[in-house]
Amino acid sequence: MRVLVTRAEEQGRATGKRLEAAGHDAVTAPLTRTVLDGDAEIALDGVQGLLVTSVNAVTALCLRADADAFRALPTFAVGDKTARAAQDRGFQNTVSASGNRHDLVALVAGRLDPLDGPILWAAGEDRTADLEDDLVARGFSVRVAVVYRIEPVETLPEGVADDLRSGRIDAVAVYSPKSAEILVDALAARGITAETSSFRIHAISEAAAAPLRKAGFDRVVVAARPDEPGLLVTFVQSSGVSVVAETTVLEGASDMAAKHEPERTPDSAATETPIEPTAETTETVASEPVPENPAEAASPETPVDAEAEPVAAATDAALEAAVEQAVEPDAPAIAPEASAPCAACLPRSR
Repeated sequence: MRVLVTRAEEQGRATGKRLEAAGHDAVTAPLTRTVLDGDAEIALDGVQGLLVTSVNAVTALCLRADADAFRALPTFAVGDKTARAAQDRGFQNTVSASGNRHDLVALVAGRLDPLDGPILWAAGEDRTADLEDDLVARGFSVRVAVVYRIEPVETLPEGVADDLRSGRIDAVAVYSPKSAEILVDALAARGITAETSSFRIHAISEAAAAPLRKAGFDRVVVAARPDEPGLLVTFVQSSGVSVVAETTVLEGASDMAAKHEPERTPDSAATETPIEPTAETTETVASEPVPENPAEAASPETPVDAEAEPVAAATDAALEAAVEQAVEPDAPAIAPEASAPCAACLPRSR
């Protein structure tokens, strides 16, 4: 299966390698780009702790002339990936909530006293206020510093558009509601519509599928679990399985995906989704697991009364082996997924 991956460049490359490890041919065409702001005005007076909910935020702080002042703060990360990125970049006093926004709030409340000063949240431009509201409800004062933003790419490369028109791309991976909206517009800009397309769309969540359905795309596969392992399972399950022209929710992924459950942050983007979804999403802090990459977070799911597509070709053992390879291949080239975007390759706002 030839799959188009539309995530931001660094995350897209990592996902492409995972798909290739599972036997698919990946084509990357980012629909968003991350813009880091290393010059944002941030008041540190009296701040007793730092919250980071994406690798993008950590990378942006490291671009600052006063980065060492931020490194000196007790740092609270929503998940292990962000915590590792912070520690690798000199934030040695970093602890991870290893979960979602509720876990992060509990961690902060257990270690800090609201009377000792405000907390600084280094965040993306698009986000929900849930994390801030939860901390305020615990008596904390929260300062929000916007240190990066996600911008859409207006159109698809001509070669990718030609492959989509001709059927040389079989499927498209969509990681967040925002990236789905951008995809619809980018396809329309190239004259590609639901009526003229033959590719299948694999969405990380019902929320990510909604803009596509609204635009008339009905060859949509929705992951049973709103995270990257859950989405990768759909490609493994769909190999050699024909999809009827209706939305299909592939069940049975939960047990396997749970073994590789990512940080349950709001990505979606995305929400890197995307507490902040993934680089292509709105920053949200959801209680269910979503991709941290800023990317790419999924909104709370609504039940879908769709009958699961049968996957007769795959036994449970074969599916498990395929998912293990797709999610955690041995190839060292997969490492970039756990690292921050290359600062030198990302535009900075002035």
